[in-house]
Amino acid sequence: MTYLARKPSGRYHLRVRVPRDLVPVIGRQEIRRSLGTSERQTASILAGAESARLRLIMGEMRLAIDQNDELALRALKAEVMAYEVLIETYKNEKAMGERLKAANARLKAVSHNVSEFCGRYAEAREIRDSLQEVVKSLAAVVQPRTPADPLAGLHPDARQPLDALLPAFLADVPQPPKRLAEYETELARWRRANGDKAVAEITRQDVIQYHDLLLSEVKPRKGATVASWVTQNKALSCIRMVLGWATDTDRRRGELPTVRVSPKGVTKAERERVKRRSWREEELRAIFAAPLYTGCRSKSRYSEPGDEVMFLDGRYWLPLVALMTGARLGELTQLRLSDVVETRGVVYLNVTTEASAEDDADDQAKTAKTENAVRMLPVHPELGRLGIADYIHARRKADPTGLLFEPRDYGKFFNDHNRFFARVGVKSDVTSFHSFRHTHKDMLRALRDSDLRDRLMGHAPRSVGEGYGSPLTEAEVADFFKLVRPPIDLGHLYPGRGR
Repeated sequence: MTYLARKPSGRYHLRVRVPRDLVPVIGRQEIRRSLGTSERQTASILAGAESARLRLIMGEMRLAIDQNDELALRALKAEVMAYEVLIETYKNEKAMGERLKAANARLKAVSHNVSEFCGRYAEAREIRDSLQEVVKSLAAVVQPRTPADPLAGLHPDARQPLDALLPAFLADVPQPPKRLAEYETELARWRRANGDKAVAEITRQDVIQYHDLLLSEVKPRKGATVASWVTQNKALSCIRMVLGWATDTDRRRGELPTVRVSPKGVTKAERERVKRRSWREEELRAIFAAPLYTGCRSKSRYSEPGDEVMFLDGRYWLPLVALMTGARLGELTQLRLSDVVETRGVVYLNVTTEASAEDDADDQAKTAKTENAVRMLPVHPELGRLGIADYIHARRKADPTGLLFEPRDYGKFFNDHNRFFARVGVKSDVTSFHSFRHTHKDMLRALRDSDLRDRLMGHAPRSVGEGYGSPLTEAEVADFFKLVRPPIDLGHLYPGRGR
């Protein structure tokens, strides 16, 4: 009985049980032979040859024992040794050539001798035939094979370079014009880094090579050593999206090569997690004395003195409203004109409460993070004196159902390193538009009621009975209007006073 087993190393070996009558002669109950391969098909063929060889040996041993012929037994051992060399030839040879012919001739001679030597055994012919079949199978195994196609079974596009897949990707995943331009730029950079390598053969090392080229080609901002984390992430996301789509559409297989290839440097969230501080009085004076408020050259040349009045521009009003309400930039820019309501003679802004990355840990912990958390912020009389009603009226005439502040990337306008705050001279690592919220929080210290301060700042109610959506009581409104004052005099911005 024979067994084909696989070792923990992965290689196969053959186990053959020795018949009882031959155990005293061979000296063991089982014969084990390594087949020297970890491929199942090859192991099965080699096991057949090895098993047939052992059957032949044991049959000849029986014959020699029956005839009590010591010379025949020695000759048998010589034939066995020759046959073992033959088997090793089949197991180790890659291209048989002339040696295969010589091995075939040798096998025929051995088979002939076996037939004569074992003539009275009915199994002699069967053994000879089985050995010849083994030779044919072994010859088929060792014949030079055409290497397997690694891309077999994949989509035909698997042989295309990554940038050539962009049209097919866009057909499945359309992109806006600005994003499309980014895809084209990054795929062109990919080709410079990796050439026309087939998409199915892309590895993580190729992505690293592209990322290295990105870092060498994109100039970092002043004071930085590498391109910003956001810039790197946007670029890498183009490659990540196309490779992910290729995997989903069977244009490539396996783990995404972009895994564990991340932008270098500090993330935007980590950068904004720096402890922000309130504006100092001299900084507020510089902000509200800028040409944006006192008269500028034009709407695009807002930092140059001139005659252009920016009174009806959202860039003019957002810092003022943030200072007098403490609302975050994201909360203000989503306000619609319908969110401006009047209750019991008091004008309110219905602001949806939401935490932001610039909030410190304490503020984030206190802020309710549900879509339905709306707080009503009373419009301070100081905003009225500054002319907020005229601005709201003008916005309603221009776009009755639109936003309170016209759509714009206000975060970039105010906070970028070469934009408004930088040109005014108040930009630093610990100041940003969010500093207006910190300043307003300082202003609210004039209120004795801590629960009222929390409600105005958008912090979670301390008790079940409190809520965001309710207007303030008359006493609360009176305290807010009377006690809360801006840190500096804004009288020069009142209508008719300097504009």
